Amino acid sequence: MRLSRRRYLRLAAVFSAAMAVVIAALVLSRWGPTVTAATTTVKAGSVIGVPDRYISPNITIQQGDTVEWKLAAGRHDVVEFANAFRSPMMIGSGYTSWSWTFNAPGIVGYYCSIHAVPSELDTNGDGVFTASDTPDTYNNMVGVVNVQAPATATPTETFTPDPSSTPAPTDTPTTVPTATNTATPTWTPTATDTPGPNTVPVDTGNYFFSPRTIAVRPGDTIRWINTSNLPHTSTSLDGLWDSGIIAPGGYFERTFSAEGSFNYECELHIDQNQSGRVDVKVDITPTSTPEGSPTAATTATATIENATLGLAQASPAVPPARPVRGPMTMNVGMSEYAFDPAGVSLYAGDTVRWTNNGTMPHNTTANGGAWSSAILMQPGESYSFTFSAPGTYAYQCSLHAAQGQVGVIVVREGLPTALPAAGQGPDAGPAGSNWLVIGASAAAMALAAGIMRARAARRRRVVAPADNV
Repeated sequence: MRLSRRRYLRLAAVFSAAMAVVIAALVLSRWGPTVTAATTTVKAGSVIGVPDRYISPNITIQQGDTVEWKLAAGRHDVVEFANAFRSPMMIGSGYTSWSWTFNAPGIVGYYCSIHAVPSELDTNGDGVFTASDTPDTYNNMVGVVNVQAPATATPTETFTPDPSSTPAPTDTPTTVPTATNTATPTWTPTATDTPGPNTVPVDTGNYFFSPRTIAVRPGDTIRWINTSNLPHTSTSLDGLWDSGIIAPGGYFERTFSAEGSFNYECELHIDQNQSGRVDVKVDITPTSTPEGSPTAATTATATIENATLGLAQASPAVPPARPVRGPMTMNVGMSEYAFDPAGVSLYAGDTVRWTNNGTMPHNTTANGGAWSSAILMQPGESYSFTFSAPGTYAYQCSLHAAQGQVGVIVVREGLPTALPAAGQGPDAGPAGSNWLVIGASAAAMALAAGIMRARAARRRRVVAPADNV
């Protein structure tokens, strides 16, 4: 059967339109915009000196992204507020992990079933978790995921004039303008106070930075002050700065000129999760430089340009003031036949919390009877004791003392309020405690020096000229 010319042209037009749709789909699939799913990591585990919690618990992701929870130490799980998901119990160390992909936008709250309860997320008590709840993610082992829907483009309407239409002429005004005074007025600006740069202290203690997260303005300086009896470092995770070893009583400074968020850690105590973050923002209220801080003429500042490996020297004419802190809690882990750490130095008014991170029962019992936990503390259970009197306290797990599960706690009198003079070293402490403080400090200093020497040797090998090989 032969097709008429009109029907032939109609079929050809339909075929051409279909081919145009197919070609457009291929072009968009090949060169159009794509969205790549991402994975965000949240670290979970015990942190020395702070409660059990998730590290960086408040995160914002895109719909379709995945969150991976990695276990640093201890025994934890991840449970959604309304039980939409629940991970298996993660036990031990070595970064055991569990992941969940978020396919719907919204605010999702989660918690560890051992160290938190749903009410710590539902702060307004309405029985549901919404954006109006403001959980304390620092002191409770809870977290929040803000899942954002993908952005959609809004089409822009355009107007194409009809070429066949002729615009109507408009009348030209014939009004003669009236002369006006064109003298330019003078304006005197009002002077405003521009805040100058500040120096903000960060207390560098045994296994913690306080405050852990600090906000400053561009041009401000952070001073990390070692108020403990152990050496520490302040080392950027992005390689922007490295203090070297900061000896007890010493400090390290760095000035931040650009906005951004900068994460850092103590290289000597990574396993204890001694880390922090500096947020540099223009729109924050500056704080004044603390009293007793060295002036610019007497401050020994170590910067990334001239920092050298070794001890960060601290010899200001006026010793920097140690930030006054309140009572704190030190975490001690209990595992098979060991306390971690076995030796702890703190001040009267501080608290020690023992947590059974092992797989069998343990206990903590003072040799002199000052405290005694339950004989059979099950895995995941904790016991706390606040020390009110200075002294040296030896203790044990009465079930495993024969296997060497013993420990010592040195309690000093009063809370720290001022640093010792440069070169003086840590406070002497109560009678009988010098051997622990001095011995631990010397061993840690030797280990730290060895680590820094090894790093220096590796760096020299990397930058060695080829003709010297």
